[in-house]
Amino acid sequence: MTGYRSHAKSLVTHFPVQYPCIFLLALTVLLSSCAAIQWGYYRTGKAIEDADFEKMLATVTDEGLIGGNDIEILLNGDRIFPAMLKAIADAAETIHLETYIFRSDEISRKFSEALRLKAQSGLAVRVIVDYFGDEMTENFKQEMIDSGIQLAIENPPTWAKMMHGNVRTHRKLLIVDGRIAFTGGIGIDDRWRGNAQDANHWRETQCRIQGPVVSHFQSMFIDSWKRSAGLTLENVRLFPAPRPIGDKLAASVGRTDEKRWSKVREMVLLSLAASRRYYWISSAYFNPDFDSMKALMEAVERGVDVRVMVSGDKIDLYSSRLLAGKNFARLIKAGVKIYEYQQTNMHAKTIVADDLFVTIGSTNICNRAFNYNYESNLVVYDEEIASQMKDIFSQDLRHCVEINAYDWERRPLHRRVMEQAVGVIEGWM
Repeated sequence: MTGYRSHAKSLVTHFPVQYPCIFLLALTVLLSSCAAIQWGYYRTGKAIEDADFEKMLATVTDEGLIGGNDIEILLNGDRIFPAMLKAIADAAETIHLETYIFRSDEISRKFSEALRLKAQSGLAVRVIVDYFGDEMTENFKQEMIDSGIQLAIENPPTWAKMMHGNVRTHRKLLIVDGRIAFTGGIGIDDRWRGNAQDANHWRETQCRIQGPVVSHFQSMFIDSWKRSAGLTLENVRLFPAPRPIGDKLAASVGRTDEKRWSKVREMVLLSLAASRRYYWISSAYFNPDFDSMKALMEAVERGVDVRVMVSGDKIDLYSSRLLAGKNFARLIKAGVKIYEYQQTNMHAKTIVADDLFVTIGSTNICNRAFNYNYESNLVVYDEEIASQMKDIFSQDLRHCVEINAYDWERRPLHRRVMEQAVGVIEGWM
C-alpha cells in the first residue's frame, strides 16, 4: 500500500505540470505550423513616380489600371451611409452588396428596407454576407428573401469543409447598375454611424467610384456570387459600356482563387518597395508577416518616412492589439513610426505614398488578409487623390499618440506575457 500511495502521489505531483505543458507546446507547434504564411517581398530600382512603375503596378492588380474614373473619398458613417443609400434608391437595374458584417440594428433596417423596396419593384438585388459576420435575425433575413432579395451566406461551416471554413469574405462592396461602386472598410452596423465622435462611433474611410473600373468590381462580385450562391451570372447588362466619367487612373485588387496567393499582398509590397519619400498606412488590425516587416524596415533604411496608424484601446478586437504590439519594439527601433488612434476604433484600411499612390479598401496589413480573406481594394494612381488622403492621414494624427521606444520597452510584464501568448495564433490573424 505504501508503494501504491507513493506512485499515486507521484502522478498527482507531475501530471499537472508535465503533461499539460507538453500538450500546450504541441498545440503551439501545431497551430503555428498549420498557418499559411506568405514569404518574400519586392526590391526594385523603380520609384512610384517612374513611368515603368505604372506598368509594374498593373501586374499586381486584378485587370490592370484603367483611366476615366471619378473617385470620391467619404469619411465616417454620416457621409458614407447616406451616399450608399442614395445609390440604392436611384438604382434602375441591379444592386449587388457584399459585406462581412450585416446586423439587425437601426442602420441595417434602413438598408434592408431600401433593398426590399427595389426588389419588390422588379430589380435584381443580390446580397452576400459572410457566415461569421451574419448577425441578422432569422425573421430579418426572411423578410429580405420574401421581398425578392437573393441572399447568400458565404461559406457556412460543414464537417466536409472544416479547413476551408477559415476562408472568409471580408469584402465591403456595393455595385449599382454596374456603373457606381463603393468599397472601403464599412459594415452594415450601427457602430459605423456618426462621425467618429466617441468610442461608439467608429472612424472609417470609404470611396464612391464611377467609371470603367467599376466593371472590375462587378467581376469581383460575380466571382463571389458563383462561390457563395453556386450560380453564374452571365447577363451582359451587368457590364454596361464603359464611359469615362473622370480622369483618375485606377484598378481593383482582391480577386483570387484558393490555389494561389492573393495579389493584395503583392500590391502592398510592390508599392512599398517603390516608395522613396513617404509611405503612410492606416490599418485597424496590424499583424504583418516576417518578410513584410523586413520590407517596412528596409524602406526606412532607404530614407522613407514610414508611418503606421492603428487603433488604440478603443479597438473591438483586443487580441489584434496584442498581436500588433508584439512587433512594435522591433519596428520602432528600426525607425518605423507607430501611432495609436485614441478617440474611437480607427477601422480604416488605407495607404498613401509619394504623392501619387493610394489604396483604399477592406484589407488590413495582416496575415489573415494576405492569406485567408477575400478582400476588395481600390488602387488609385493620381496626385489629387493622394493629396486628399495625405491630408486625411495628417488630420487623423491629431487624435493619435505616437508610441516611443522608451515607453514601449517599459510596458507592464503582464502585457508582454499576453502578447507572446496570443502570438501562438499569429499566423491565423
